[in-house]
Amino acid sequence: MVGSEAATKVETTPSPEATESRFVVALIPAYQPERPLPDVVRGLLNSGLIRAVVVVDDGSSASFQDLFDEISSVDRTHILRHVVNLGKGAALKTGLNFCACLFSALPE
Repeated sequence: MVGSEAATKVETTPSPEATESRFVVALIPAYQPERPLPDVVRGLLNSGLIRAVVVVDDGSSASFQDLFDEISSVDRTHILRHVVNLGKGAALKTGLNFCACLFSALPE
């Protein structure tokens, strides 16, 4: 097929059945993040597509503590911390390990 015949419709709003049967988690590695991060977290949770957010603080300095505290006050968020910056790959591994341990125990 060519042209418009090959185009497919993409549904951006999930059906209730799709959101009830899936547990989608957003994983955000963060090193000295910018101020809008708490708003991004709230936006993800309010979208209806994301059921939980895991933020990995990858060794940010103490001046960012209030930002992470604000994020941790949001319902359905988890903050994990590295004492020193280990890099994005390590932050992703930390978050994935957390998700695998915590969310694999959820009933289907």
